[in-house]
Amino acid sequence: MDDQPARLLSYETILAPLAQNLVRATSGAEALQRVLREEFAVILLDVSMPEMDGFETAALIHQHPRFERTPIIFVTGHDMTELDALRGYELGAVDYVYVPIVPEILRGKVSVLVELCLNRQELVRANRELEQANALLALTNTTLQAEKARELEQLNAVLEQANAGLAEANRTLAGEVTERQRTEEALRRTHAQLRQADRQKDEFLAMLAHELRNPLAPIHSAVELMGLKELADPQVGWCRDMIDRQARQLHRVVDDLLDVSRLVQDKLTLQSAPLDVAVVVGLALETTRSRIEARRHQLGLTLPEEPIWIEGDRTRLSQVFGNLLDNAAKYTPEGGQIRLTVELAASEARVLIRVADSGTGIPGEVLPKVFELFTQADRTFHQAQGGLGIGLALVRRLVELHGGSVTAHSDGPGRGSEFIVRLPRLLREAAPRR
Repeated sequence: MDDQPARLLSYETILAPLAQNLVRATSGAEALQRVLREEFAVILLDVSMPEMDGFETAALIHQHPRFERTPIIFVTGHDMTELDALRGYELGAVDYVYVPIVPEILRGKVSVLVELCLNRQELVRANRELEQANALLALTNTTLQAEKARELEQLNAVLEQANAGLAEANRTLAGEVTERQRTEEALRRTHAQLRQADRQKDEFLAMLAHELRNPLAPIHSAVELMGLKELADPQVGWCRDMIDRQARQLHRVVDDLLDVSRLVQDKLTLQSAPLDVAVVVGLALETTRSRIEARRHQLGLTLPEEPIWIEGDRTRLSQVFGNLLDNAAKYTPEGGQIRLTVELAASEARVLIRVADSGTGIPGEVLPKVFELFTQADRTFHQAQGGLGIGLALVRRLVELHGGSVTAHSDGPGRGSEFIVRLPRLLREAAPRR
């Protein structure tokens, strides 16, 4: 069952060697109609389908007592969270396959379930024969001794045949178990290769960041040297300022890339100390004020009258708030509004730092994964402000290192965004005396 005809064709091509009786459906409703009319050995079900997704379809199938044990293999095009995977197993999933499909793996999984179904049918047939044989034994007790002996001989022959069938079925099952073990071992090797590739990717990013950082230093020095001299041509001055701005932006991206690499490899350490939240916010404003002013945004700042203390690394926390402010400035049209508010939570055990803007907002489908590495919402050419999609991922990991959390809220495209950072408040007795 899949709403994409191309995938259905690929499944049929892969599974054609296993069986002739392959039935396709392009929606959850059509799938339910087919299941109610026929009995299936296994159901291959796409998780992401319009109107009725795979989980809903599986739930409706298994509500019917006749099909509550029909095995389901879910097909998904993205990595499943543990909760999603658990939900699938609760709905009757016996396994998952991931797009792009590996034909050998899919055939192996399906063939095991088809053979198990056939074996179950064979066992049912054998059980019926045994029941018939027992009935015949009971009947022979009322017949003559001679007929009883003859019928017993016939029944023994039937029992021997049934036992031979059961023995063959057991041998077949043993072979299937061995094949499944081989398949699982191949999957384990594949997972190990993927982990190795992921480690190589992290090492490459770290190397790339270092290589990009090396030429940035002389460029920055050259721009500073040009700034010490009076330039007669205003166009040359404009070029110098543009180079300076872009070099600073590139330097910031490279620093974020290095920090993400250190976080992934657990090489980033914090220099923690008691901090006044207002001081950390002020440092973040210093690094982002030029971008905010260049885009003529209105900045609203609300700070508590009394200091609020936290425990943390001043550089890293100012980087967190700087990234949030920079993100708000980038994706808010010129002349927009940005608000930064510091307040205590209702329990006063945590500090809330809110960064809200009147910008382009975040689409609903992007909001749940906005803090994932290399994730960016689709933007038009005029809205694009650059970036690799690592700023918010870095924000979340740095906040979590400080024992806090960060969430994002948006009512949709064009309706602004709000990011809320929650950090543990430093106890009064541990806060510095003024």
